[in-house]
Amino acid sequence: MNRQLDRVYHGLGWCAAALACAAAALLWCMSLRYTASFDPASFEERLTLYPVGMRRTLPCCLLLLAMLTAADGLLRRRRSLMWPCTAAVAVLGAAYVLSLHGQPIDDQARVWEMAVALSSGDFSAIDPDYFVAYPYQVNMAQLLEPLARLFGHDPYPAFGLMNAVCAGSCVPPLCRIAARLGGRGAENLCGLLCVGFLPLWLTAAFLYGTLAATACALWAVWAAMSLCDGGSRRLWLLVALLFPASLLYSGSLIFAVAVALLLLLDALRGRPLRAVAALVLLVVCMKSNQVGQMVFCWRTGMDFGPGIPKSAWVYMGLTATDTNSAAGGFNSYPKLVFWGNQGNAQATAVAVREDLRTWWQGFVSAPQASWHFFREKICTEWLDPWFTSLTSTYTAEAAPGAFASLFCGGALLDPSSSMLRYLLRTVYAAAAAGTLCAARRYRGAVWALLPTICFLGSFLFQIVWENHSRYCMPYFLCLLPVAAAALGKAAEKTFP
Repeated sequence: MNRQLDRVYHGLGWCAAALACAAAALLWCMSLRYTASFDPASFEERLTLYPVGMRRTLPCCLLLLAMLTAADGLLRRRRSLMWPCTAAVAVLGAAYVLSLHGQPIDDQARVWEMAVALSSGDFSAIDPDYFVAYPYQVNMAQLLEPLARLFGHDPYPAFGLMNAVCAGSCVPPLCRIAARLGGRGAENLCGLLCVGFLPLWLTAAFLYGTLAATACALWAVWAAMSLCDGGSRRLWLLVALLFPASLLYSGSLIFAVAVALLLLLDALRGRPLRAVAALVLLVVCMKSNQVGQMVFCWRTGMDFGPGIPKSAWVYMGLTATDTNSAAGGFNSYPKLVFWGNQGNAQATAVAVREDLRTWWQGFVSAPQASWHFFREKICTEWLDPWFTSLTSTYTAEAAPGAFASLFCGGALLDPSSSMLRYLLRTVYAAAAAGTLCAARRYRGAVWALLPTICFLGSFLFQIVWENHSRYCMPYFLCLLPVAAAALGKAAEKTFP
């Protein structure tokens, strides 16, 4: 391998490690000062930022780090817990879904109604205005259509059980990544962290493709790491996993971009065909939404057009204050500016561009005025202990069963919230250290940093995009194996 290209490859790896470590460390410092919480009385998605006392949180966080390090030392001597933890996550998710008795609301309800219309062949039941504005939702509706055909007009519990399986499917790739970075103890600790991270299996009740896409994307991350570390050479597997991930949930494109960058940089190591594979992967994933929409238009004879320009969500994410979540959340700006321009995507893009230019001029003249806005936005995105897994699936009018009611305002809500807050603090601290450990151990090899690169991409993207902590959850999962590996290394030095 050319020495100069080698320096470029490993230098870029170290740069990515430094940025990802800084992002995780920033979140850890913020978590010692703030926490985000919803109102348990109303169970609305609106999050409020609260200060916390560092004198109590810091010692407790350090104590939990020490306890997990000791646990890792014990777990090294046990058989693999990957499959038991996988089963536990799937079973807990299924139990929650069956106990919740939920119904789709808001966008979930619109998508499900269209799936029912597709299954019945009555396309007149489809709301054209909604899908003219949000054409990407047709992909999810087509995924749900088989369930509507098999189980009628009630999407639960069939889709919830499928989601529970998908939640369990997230565990093996995370454990395998942890094992590759930190050995058997890290693998077992990562599995236990997945079980303890309640939003992973509580999201099973959310009627959307988030978990299915996340499972595919995490398997692709593990496959890409194995590929670039001299393992499997099945490049087609990356496309086979990331194409459906991008189709089911557009937020998974960050995974696709990260894997494509890894392949592109791996081409510097004397594997030029991987640059071609990176471009193919990017094109396939970027066009996935259009493929689904073409199939839908062919079936129904409807043509929705490009929909609301993505720049409208960027402007909203940079300016919105009175929202349904927190700073930068949804405030109907994209919908209002789109219909204000008679549903014309090009005219909307021009109007949004002017708004963005006005915002930028104000930001450049007084950047300090935006400090409180972005502090609140970042904190409510990454410090929500539930990642809206409860408020997006449960309403105060519902009547959950015994198990679900423990979390939906019951006896386990407050203690679980406290546990998750300390889990977040611990993971951010350990992941920051684990990123530097991986960079040092593998001399800045980019493949070893892929999970944290995915996290870094999401962290940067969410600064400008619509504020919703659920969007961050798949990328928080990427930190679990990195944190487990860091604790494993600490355990090796402490308990040799």
